[in-house]
Amino acid sequence: MLSVLRWWATLTLIGWLAWPLAAGILRDLPGRGYAVARAFGLLALAYVYWLLGVTGVVGNTDGVLWAVAGVLAAAGLAGWWLARRDLAAEARREWRHLLLVEVLFALLLALYALHKAHDPAIDHTEEPMDFALLNAMVRSPRFPPNDPWLAGHTVSYYYLGYLTVSVIGRLAGVPTASGYNLGLAHTLALTVVGGYGVLYGLLRAAGRDGRRGGAHAVGVLGGVAIALAGNGVGLLEALRARGVLTGAVARWFGVPGLAEAAPTGSWLPEGTWWWRASRAFQDASILGKAPTVITEFPAFSLILGDLHPHVMALPYQLLGMALASALYALGRRGGSWSRRDGGMFAAAAFGLGALGFLNTWDLPTWIAVGALAFVGGRRHGSATTARAWREGAFLGGGLLAAALLFYFPFYRDLRSQAQGIGLSYDTKTPLRAFALCFLPWLLPVAVEVVTAAGVLRRQGRVRRTLALWAGIVLAPWALTGLLGGVGRLLLGMGVAVVWGAALWSVLSVALALLGARLLWAPEAASAAGWLGGVTLLLALGLIYLCEFAYLRDLFDTRMNTVFKLYYQAWVLMGVGATLAAYRQAQGGGLRRYAVYLSIVLLMITFYYPIAAAYTRGGGYRSTGTLDGTAYLRAASPAEYGAYRWLDAAARGDDVVVEAPGEEYRADTSRLSGWTGVPTILGWPGHEAQWRGTTDWLAERLASLETIYTSADREAVAAALRAYGATYLYVGPYERERYGVDAERLAWYEAWLETAYADGEVRLYRLPR
Repeated sequence: MLSVLRWWATLTLIGWLAWPLAAGILRDLPGRGYAVARAFGLLALAYVYWLLGVTGVVGNTDGVLWAVAGVLAAAGLAGWWLARRDLAAEARREWRHLLLVEVLFALLLALYALHKAHDPAIDHTEEPMDFALLNAMVRSPRFPPNDPWLAGHTVSYYYLGYLTVSVIGRLAGVPTASGYNLGLAHTLALTVVGGYGVLYGLLRAAGRDGRRGGAHAVGVLGGVAIALAGNGVGLLEALRARGVLTGAVARWFGVPGLAEAAPTGSWLPEGTWWWRASRAFQDASILGKAPTVITEFPAFSLILGDLHPHVMALPYQLLGMALASALYALGRRGGSWSRRDGGMFAAAAFGLGALGFLNTWDLPTWIAVGALAFVGGRRHGSATTARAWREGAFLGGGLLAAALLFYFPFYRDLRSQAQGIGLSYDTKTPLRAFALCFLPWLLPVAVEVVTAAGVLRRQGRVRRTLALWAGIVLAPWALTGLLGGVGRLLLGMGVAVVWGAALWSVLSVALALLGARLLWAPEAASAAGWLGGVTLLLALGLIYLCEFAYLRDLFDTRMNTVFKLYYQAWVLMGVGATLAAYRQAQGGGLRRYAVYLSIVLLMITFYYPIAAAYTRGGGYRSTGTLDGTAYLRAASPAEYGAYRWLDAAARGDDVVVEAPGEEYRADTSRLSGWTGVPTILGWPGHEAQWRGTTDWLAERLASLETIYTSADREAVAAALRAYGATYLYVGPYERERYGVDAERLAWYEAWLETAYADGEVRLYRLPR
């Protein structure tokens, strides 16, 4: 596994060179940001390279990438020289922390790579799409990159995550076929290390653990749990596998398919049982609709293996938490928009703004985290409450504006399927489904809510809390009436009371209590206390929002909104619950026993990633490889040969013609996806989702029909020229879809050059 070693060495070197910059920004954290230095350095490298390319200064070539990396490495070495005494002193003080970061990163990278070596194939769900976008980052001669599945257009999707993975692969000399799986491996490692670093830093700064060992342990456990804990469905799967879960109980929980699936008699059932954890419930509308709802979480994502933007954004969400901690410290010191603090604000806008380019759904949430962190710092510093909130609002607006400016070229080129705000007036989430989705974090959150109620009662804040609760309850109904009219308002209120009153009530009360405590009865001045409350408040707020509204798209259901916001809520709740549990354990009494129970429950949820990984890895009995394309070499040597030939021979602006793809069918749009060479039309449904329109669909389908079936040479040649085609491919799917036979091949060969031939697979080269 030499590729793993090269990947580790490349990313580690990036982190070491970036530490002086991270240390200057995150100087208030123990280790001065060492735990997130890799993520920060990789982000900086990818950004500078992308910005030079997208503004037309340079092209997308290995030589340019190495030049940019060399300049930034020189800057990093200069930073080391200038800060050598401070960094050396910090390393002596926090050597255990730095060592633990290195051990965690190397261990998790190696373990996940070992797992993927037994499940490497890029052959299911949306893996082919992710692989196509990853290859486009390497193949395209410029930025924004060419869309591999819509020749003549650039990618209209958040693609920074794919760019970061491609940058490491090119510097490490690892091809994308293996880099795809190593990108997942480093995502896990960076997420755990980032989670540990943030949690350890917050707990150390709070001064609650003089021996530091407890903060180290809690930080590691929290970081691992955020990335790898299972949800409540995983626990039900464990009971089902043991034969304990009855059909009636399974049906009560409402997990689609759980009651019908019979246990295999084995502790590790085979098949795709692990998939159900990502579909914890199905929306049942009073209007008779039953749309799918996605309840994905990090452990499921890593088992599934789709290299999606929301997965690759995980380490940078935790980098955002580290930046929020720095904003808290800056606010407490009395920082402002002065020249002295301008660098810190710019760094925060850069780091938080990257989430918009990584996974645009994340941007508003983490801007809010940063702004609220600053508010907490100002409140715990010298500012009055009113001034703190005023400055926080100003900062949040400034961060958002600066974030959009940093990444303006991306937003300029982006097309979206977003169609406004939709209303979830006809369906509500059952309380038990919410509990299944967030099971690992519920006990610490519940204790925190009860504690907040006691604090507010003792401080005489009951009336204010009730007023806040009334506002939280009425606001979504006001929105429903404003956007949907009286009819939808009345229907929504009826559904909420009859169908979804439990979750609606619980969330509104929890939000009121947690919000009131932050507003009027905050804990002792510490970043851990304030950010713990902020993360829990935002997590529950995102879930509450899903009960009333969603972002309309081509599906016109709340599927994607629940998916994206629940995913954010998982990370936020993981951070907040871990911080809360640590405070509760320090407090003693019943709260400490609740923490012990939470730890036991958390340990049980790790059944899911262990069992699911074992199932996905086929019991780890196969010969390992990280090459995600290797399976085709045995399954279809001729197709594999065509892929390898085109991958080696194609130039930057080539276009390959193949049959239009079919959604989620890995043997379609393969040549374009695996090489990054654009084709006329890949997976149409995904292109429609990325662009919000199908105006181009009929014309391209007709052109492909002409190319593969017409007997008119001029018509075929004209269709090929219209898209700048340089290669024409005929493989098994083209034969299946268009009935291409030996006679048709002979017709092509009469006027096209045969570039590759093996059996019934052909690749023709067109005159340039």
